[in-house]
Amino acid sequence: GLAYKYNQSNSALYGLAFGVTNAAGISGDIVDIVTSGKCTAMGGLISGSMYYALDNGLVSNTPPISGTFQPLGIAENATDLIVNLEKPYIRT
Repeated sequence: GLAYKYNQSNSALYGLAFGVTNAAGISGDIVDIVTSGKCTAMGGLISGSMYYALDNGLVSNTPPISGTFQPLGIAENATDLIVNLEKPYIRT
């Protein structure tokens, strides 16, 4: 199947996030998707912090101040994210 980057502004995709890629990729690449458990392809994470999906395919430990946001999981250390997708939230 196909996977797409998270898109905060597309309300039709609300609640459809199902995982985090375990490697960077571009359109057409084959990538592994971690749906739960340890994603080891990260870098610069702060241990113990919750991370959220950003529109550009990156993650941040700061949720957006408005719109929908998708929690992804908690950093175990600087490179590993324990993926545990929660329901997305909407801030107005």
